[in-house]
Amino acid sequence: MKLNPEFRRYCWLELTPHRLIAAPAIAGLILALVAASSHYSTAALAMTGLGGFAACALLYGGYLAMSAMPEEVRERTWDFQRMSALTPGELAFGKVFGAPVVGWYAGAWFMAVYLAAGFREQGVDALLIAASAVFATITLHAVAMTLGILAVRAGSTRNPGAVFLFLVFWAASLPLQWMTGESRGETLVWWGLRPPHLWFMLLSSAAFAAWAWLGAARSFAGELRVHQLPWAWPAFCLFLGVWAGGLIEAKVGGAGSRAAIVMLIFFLATGLGSYLLLLTERTGAMTLARVLRTLRGELEGGAQRALQSVPLWSISVACAWVGAIALLLMPWGTGLAGQMSGVLAEISAEGKIMPLALAAMLLRDTGIYCIFALQRFPRRPALATTLYVVLLDAVFPALMSIAGLQTVAFLVFPLGRASALGALVIFAVQAAAAWSIAIWRWSDGQKLDLAT
Repeated sequence: MKLNPEFRRYCWLELTPHRLIAAPAIAGLILALVAASSHYSTAALAMTGLGGFAACALLYGGYLAMSAMPEEVRERTWDFQRMSALTPGELAFGKVFGAPVVGWYAGAWFMAVYLAAGFREQGVDALLIAASAVFATITLHAVAMTLGILAVRAGSTRNPGAVFLFLVFWAASLPLQWMTGESRGETLVWWGLRPPHLWFMLLSSAAFAAWAWLGAARSFAGELRVHQLPWAWPAFCLFLGVWAGGLIEAKVGGAGSRAAIVMLIFFLATGLGSYLLLLTERTGAMTLARVLRTLRGELEGGAQRALQSVPLWSISVACAWVGAIALLLMPWGTGLAGQMSGVLAEISAEGKIMPLALAAMLLRDTGIYCIFALQRFPRRPALATTLYVVLLDAVFPALMSIAGLQTVAFLVFPLGRASALGALVIFAVQAAAAWSIAIWRWSDGQKLDLAT
């Protein structure tokens, strides 16, 4: 079996003789100290082993994974790797497992102690927890690698440490909650089923690891200019709706609310994801021109190639609108209505319009982004968009409210100041104005290019 070239390169670079010796030596000293201070308690050794694996593999390995791509760009080695014969999947495997290989190596010593001591304390449950920890670590590494790629696309070569800390908290919170629930004998309910906490944790972490690796592979495919249909992000948001919806359904209940719960999570995931994609993807006048020329038949590929060329944020926005329309048409159920009444007002025909209003606000924000991105010589459109959205949604309405001009504040940012229908109308007008300006600036730039 041929070893992945990128993974082998990382092993040569990172697994130096010093690290190969120091890692087990330091782990042995820590474990010896714990064993001596706890009178050789297997429970203390098991806890130390699991904690050491989390510190080495999850924390330190995740940091290395997120730093890998920015470091490649800073050291000017990424362009050479893009010209290699590796496929996106091979490159993703090599980097996701290779960049944090030191963390995996050090964590493996602690994990071995946890398996030995934990099996005596917990039996088979220790194996389930260990496997879940490994899958959760793979998930964090793959997501960290993807975020590193997005940071590079946005023009940054720095490691986004704050985002990494949030990911660590997210990766550790749910497994800890399930482990605690298992020890307390609590019942886990998922779509009416009652799976054991640890088995559900294992299957969930394995599923998220697969999705995270797929996301990393598709991100590398984008960097290698490999054309691909944008199906993975909507599919993951739908999976997230089904997975999280099953956990929420037991709390909200209510006949007919299951589909609405899934669609509500799908709407929120695609809507919030649109902002992240908007600020990290490359979008410009050439992108729109290429899509239009492909649809007109001037370039080969037809509709399929045009769909492969559109920015992913536009697909995410379209999915958010699909979710908002579906929420308007489907029954929410009494349980979901009661839980969401404080968030989306009274769940009636009026309250169910709120997702459409939020989708219209999203459409306005993407229009503002395109005003700056589609001009002839764009200058940091993401930063300009963030500035103007903050001014429109927070600063300017607050100033108008303080000045007593409530009508102006209402017309600028109607959320919390008007009904859902009123907010929908105002955001729709703002979105139409923003997109009209964006299209005008783009067409004006095209005319100048033709003239020159």
